[in-house]
Amino acid sequence: MISRTYPLFHKLLGHVIDKRNPLYGSLTFALQSVGNMLLMAALAVLMAATMRTALGRWLSRSDHAALAAGFALMLLGIVLIVYRDIRLPALFGYGWFPTMPWNS
Repeated sequence: MISRTYPLFHKLLGHVIDKRNPLYGSLTFALQSVGNMLLMAALAVLMAATMRTALGRWLSRSDHAALAAGFALMLLGIVLIVYRDIRLPALFGYGWFPTMPWNS
């Protein structure tokens, strides 16, 4: 579902940048942030619904929950490092990062 809307998202951001309107840009990024928060809320509801399953019983142990949280934080850190420290500078001509066909 997300991968199908990804090219549309880049076109939206390109349109916002072309307008050179700070208010329009900030509202667009605020809308993106709200969308991210809604996605996280939906994931939290999904996790709460699964707490009665085998996964929920596995996560109910504190050491398992800590393991899952640690893994999630490490994964998030890797994604942020790759995006902020490798991909973003490559967009401005510093370094290299592969581009997708819809970004060229």
